[in-house]
This record gives sequence, C-alpha cells and structure tokens, in this order.
Amino acid sequence: MTDQSTTEIPIKKVKGDILALIVEYLKHHNGKVPAEIAKPIRSVKMEKIVEDKWDADFINNMTKKVIFQVILGANYMDVPSLLHLGCAKIATLIKGKSPDEIKQILSDDSDKVETKTDA
Repeated sequence: MTDQSTTEIPIKKVKGDILALIVEYLKHHNGKVPAEIAKPIRSVKMEKIVEDKWDADFINNMTKKVIFQVILGANYMDVPSLLHLGCAKIATLIKGKSPDEIKQILSDDSDKVETKTDA
C-alpha cells in the first residue's frame, strides 16, 4: 500500500555531501515552506533578506562552489525555497559590483588560468 501524500524525489544526480545539506535544510523546515525572499535583493546581508536566521547561517557557512552545487541539487530535486535561498546568496555576492568584479567573484579559483598571448 502506497501513502498518497508522499512524493518520490530523484536523487541519483546529487552527490552525497550535497544531498546531506539538502536533507538538513528540509529537516529544519520540517515540511513548512519558508517565507518567500523579496526580489530584487535589497541588501548584501542574508540576515536582512531571510526571515529565518538559521537559513542565513546555513547558506553563509557554505563556499561558493558548494552553494552552486546546492542550487543545482535543489533545482534537480525540486526544492524551490532552497534554490531561491542559494540564488539570493549569490546575488548578495555580486550586488553593486562591476562586470569585472562579478567575473572575478564568480570564477572558480581552481580554474583560474591566465592565458596571455604575446604576439
């Protein structure tokens, strides 16, 4: 007999450590949808953007690389509130920055290879 209120969530494409973060987020919210994040982002401080301090601490303690992986995992697993939280955090990193600063902020440090061609 299948419980009609349960939904199967795909997890095959989400790495274990990222899945653990998504599960931690879901357990914290315990089936309750968090308050929607206002758009456009009006601050660079997550504490001023989200109502739940836990959410701010949760996302602030992640590296950029992990935030992007959580965004992808939340999107894949259809967890819109976590997807929006991750996107809001990235928005705080680039708000008010120049295109060059944004490029530097969003670049993956491990992929930074300067290619100068001297002609």
